[in-house]
Amino acid sequence: MTRRQRLCLWFLQLLLLFTTVAAASLTPDQLACLFCLCLLECRTGSDHPKTAQGLAATSISTAPGVVDRWHDIDVTLPEPQRLEAKDLAFLRGWLPGNVIVGLKVPTAPGASAPGTVLESELRLWLQRQGGSTIDMEISLTSRDDLAQQIAAVFPPEPGSRWQAFVPANNNYLGLIPTQAATFLSSSGYWYYKLDFHGASLCNGCQLECTVCTPSRFPPDLRLAAKLLPNGLRIRTVGGLTCAELLPTTIHLSPEGGQPAPAPQPAAWLSAWGGPAFASTHDPTVQLDYTLGHNVPTRQTFQLEPIQSDLGWLYQWRNMSGQPITQITIDTTLPPPAGWDSNLRIVGTIPVTCQVALDTIHITATSLTSPTLQATNVSVIQALPDPTRCTTADLGLSKVVSRSVITAGQTVTFTLTVTNYETTTQNGILTDILSPASALGALNLPPDCVRVGNEIVCQVRALPPGGRRTLALGVQVAQNFRGTLSNVAILIPAQGVDLRGYDNIAGPLTITVTAPPGPPPLFLPLILRS
Repeated sequence: MTRRQRLCLWFLQLLLLFTTVAAASLTPDQLACLFCLCLLECRTGSDHPKTAQGLAATSISTAPGVVDRWHDIDVTLPEPQRLEAKDLAFLRGWLPGNVIVGLKVPTAPGASAPGTVLESELRLWLQRQGGSTIDMEISLTSRDDLAQQIAAVFPPEPGSRWQAFVPANNNYLGLIPTQAATFLSSSGYWYYKLDFHGASLCNGCQLECTVCTPSRFPPDLRLAAKLLPNGLRIRTVGGLTCAELLPTTIHLSPEGGQPAPAPQPAAWLSAWGGPAFASTHDPTVQLDYTLGHNVPTRQTFQLEPIQSDLGWLYQWRNMSGQPITQITIDTTLPPPAGWDSNLRIVGTIPVTCQVALDTIHITATSLTSPTLQATNVSVIQALPDPTRCTTADLGLSKVVSRSVITAGQTVTFTLTVTNYETTTQNGILTDILSPASALGALNLPPDCVRVGNEIVCQVRALPPGGRRTLALGVQVAQNFRGTLSNVAILIPAQGVDLRGYDNIAGPLTITVTAPPGPPPLFLPLILRS
C-alpha cells in the first residue's frame, strides 16, 4: 500500500517531524492545515486540577485556577508506511517556521481576563520497523505577534483571546532520518498548562484550536487548484493560512480525593472531543464517535442532518449499524472513563481518480435543553484506487540566476523535473510570472510557449528516475521597478500525483532596480575681468 498512504495517519505519525510528505497532492500551505485536522485533534484527554512536576510526577495544584491538559496522540498503522529520502529531506527543509499552533482560550467564571498558557510541550514516540523508537520532545514557545495574525483570520469573541505556539528551537530536525525509513505506529501528547487567574478552573469551558502556516503562494494561482484536494476548508488573511477551528471542552475529573469544581453544562462528540478523519478509496466510509454530557439527568439528543461540503451522503447509525435520528445518553464520565464509542456515521464516497477531501459538520442537540449541544468537524479523504487509476510521482525544483537585477537585464530561472516513478511519465509545467507588466522578451527552450504572463512547457517521455532541466530566460521591461515573482506548477499528464507536495516550486522573488542614469554633464566656467 506504498502508493495509497492514508494521509491522516501519516500526519498523525509525523507531526513536526514526519508530517506526511506523502501529502496527497497538497501544497506546503495545505500540509499544515490538514495537519491540524488529523494530528492536533484537540482531544479533551483527562483534565485534572493539578500542576506538573516534570510531567512524570503530578500532584494536586496549590495554585488556584491552574489546569494541566494533555491531548493524546495514539496511532497504529494498518500496515508499515515507508517514507523515501526525498520526503524526509523535504520535511527538514519545510518544517522550520511553517507550523503555528493556535489556541483560543476563554475567560473563566469570576475571572477578569482570558486564561494564559504558561508552558507547552509536544512529545512523540515513533516506532520504526525493526524495533527502534524515535523519542522527540519539542518545547513550544508563545508568540504574541503570531497570535495577533491568527486573530485577524478568526476574530475572537469578547472575553477570549488567541495564543500562538511554535517550536522553541529546531533541535528535533536532527532526529529525522536522512535515509528512507519505515514506520509502524506513533504515540505521544500535546501538553499545556492553563492559568485562569483565579479560583475557577473553567470546568465545562470550550477552547478552540487551529494550525496555521505563512501563506507562500499568490492568490491568483488558479492552476494550483488542479493539485489540491476538493473540499479542504482553510482561510487566508494577511499572509497567514489557517485550518478550520476545532473545539475542545474542559472536563475535569477529581484526583487525590479532591473533587473537581462544579462544571458548566456541556456536551461533546467523540471520545476525546476532537475531529475524526477517514481516508479510503472504497465506496463507503465509517467513523465512530462518543456523544457525552455532564448534566446530572439523562438526555435525549436529536442527531441533526449531517452537512457535507461536497454534497456526499452520510447517515447516523448506532453501533449495530442501524439508522437512527435520536440517541439517549446518561451522564457521562469525562475521558478516560468515558471512551467507549456510542455513535457511528456511514458515508457513501464517489469513486474518483483524483484526491478529494470532504469536510462534514455534525451536531447533536438535547431535546429538553436545546442550548446543550455538541458539535464537531470531520474530514473524509477519497483517494484514487490504484487498481483502476493511474498514479504518478514527479518532483519539481527551481533556482534563479540573480536575486537583484536592473530593469532591462535578463534573469534565468532553471527548473528541474524528476520522475520518481518506475514508468515513463509526461507532465505539463506552468511557470507564472507576476506582474505581467514586468515582462519583456523571453528566451525559451523547445516545447515551451508564452501565454500571457505564463510559460507553459510540455515535459515528454521522462524515463524512470530521469531528470530534465529547463532554462527560462526572462528580460525585465525597461520601465519596470519593484518585485518580480515567479512560481512553477508541475501537473502529471496522466493520473494523479499522491506526493504532490513537491509539484510546486517557489515563489522566487527578484528585486528590479532602476538602471543607472547618464553621467553628469560639466560645463566650462569662463571668468571675464
